[in-house]
Amino acid sequence: MEWTWHHILDSFPPGTKHMLATIGTKELKQMILGAVEQIRNKHRYLSELDSATGDGDHGTTILRGMNSLAKLLDETATTGLKDLLYELGWAMLGVDGGSTGPLLGSLLMGMSDATEGKDVLTCQDVAAVFTGGLANVRKQTKAQVGDKTMIDALAPAIDALQQEAEAGPDILTALQKAAEAAEAGAVSTKDLQARFGRAKNLGERTIGHQDPGATSMALHTMADQTGNKIAKDYGIGIPYPKQTFHVKGMDNVDWGMKDRLSRIFNLKSGNTIMLAFDHGYIMGSTAGLERLDLAIPPLIPYIDVLMATRGALRAAIAPNYNKPVALRCSAGSSVLKDDMSSEVIGVNIEDAIRMNASCMAIQTFIGSNGECSSINNLVKTIDAGNRYGIPTLGVVAVGKEMARTTKYFLLATRMLAEFGAQIIKTYYCDEFEKITAACPVPIVIAGGKKLPESDALKMAYNAIQQGASGVDMGRNVFQAESPVAMIQAIRAIVHEGETPEKAFDLYNSLKNA
Repeated sequence: MEWTWHHILDSFPPGTKHMLATIGTKELKQMILGAVEQIRNKHRYLSELDSATGDGDHGTTILRGMNSLAKLLDETATTGLKDLLYELGWAMLGVDGGSTGPLLGSLLMGMSDATEGKDVLTCQDVAAVFTGGLANVRKQTKAQVGDKTMIDALAPAIDALQQEAEAGPDILTALQKAAEAAEAGAVSTKDLQARFGRAKNLGERTIGHQDPGATSMALHTMADQTGNKIAKDYGIGIPYPKQTFHVKGMDNVDWGMKDRLSRIFNLKSGNTIMLAFDHGYIMGSTAGLERLDLAIPPLIPYIDVLMATRGALRAAIAPNYNKPVALRCSAGSSVLKDDMSSEVIGVNIEDAIRMNASCMAIQTFIGSNGECSSINNLVKTIDAGNRYGIPTLGVVAVGKEMARTTKYFLLATRMLAEFGAQIIKTYYCDEFEKITAACPVPIVIAGGKKLPESDALKMAYNAIQQGASGVDMGRNVFQAESPVAMIQAIRAIVHEGETPEKAFDLYNSLKNA
């Protein structure tokens, strides 16, 4: 579990002693998302382990469970520890395929019972909660340490957690010790003979193979072994060195590229409002965009940039609006595919020039099956754009196998900037000021799924306050009750510095006018 706490350590100034005395719902969610990310990264390895002694499906089964937990966390409005753990437990119990879902569901349900009456947990509370979870698991299985099951990782981890809780109040230290014990327990199963599940039928042939259930349990709790030590000082609050050009990190690019960037980013505010209506390239006729010729033109006077496909622009948007274009230049699979990460370059540089594109947008899929091919699309587009002075907008896609965590966005946005993308589009997340501080080029936020208008305005405001250089919104504009009023309210935040409350008042007054 210590692996999921790097971002908490991150919030302390360098050189201080990192100590965490209590955790609440927010930290619990971060722990769960950290576990989700571990399994997403390692599920193939888990299936390989399982293929030696079982059906070879442990990785895919637990991945389904982790994806269901991530989906629940993204959608639930639950705020209490007990209720959240209860919902997570039920979600896990519903995962089919062997004993993984029932056992992990029982663990979470038992943990829920142990949080009765508590809004925050001390170190001793954390130990008690996991102890309650283990007790509930033991009601479902008679397996003991030494039987080559998940218990070989889980029980030692909780023993270590209890010992550290008795020794001191630091939750981080206790979780790290638990992680070390879980990993050691998982490794120890290699020398054991399976006594439960299908593997027991193989008898002594299971000796020499590490148990996948114990390994996945250790992955939930293990410390990060990648050696990637996240920097602790992001210089939050320290402005970037003063530039002669108003767009972040672009002092040294060529005149033509600066000209295009100046059309994208407002000289006075330094920010931009992009209107994204490129959804049809993977989703078909999206709600609110059934008729592009009717939906988009009324919004154009209030935006800075049109983000769209060449087909939509040529067919439905008149060129005399004279707005800069963020041209969607990657193309790939539809939403009918489970894996949408295998995209190609769909627009060459010559057509981007013919379209008078102010920047070229390329989707990337960091951490997915299509990671390398999407990076190849990006760097080829950057190279072509650099030859002709056209910036590249690197888009951070978050697919089904990727968690929307601070750690993920820190990695993805920085990678795209280091590849040479002049603008990055990503999602807003917790600790967003770290994302913008660590990225040396402008970040614009994606609007994402439709939110209540007041919430979308708050997200835009928070992003700008935490260092974003603009917004690239679609559904939160064209699916609003009054799209024209919504885009003007967003403009008040992005360019005029209004608060979300005043912007929402403006939205309502314009809507009702």
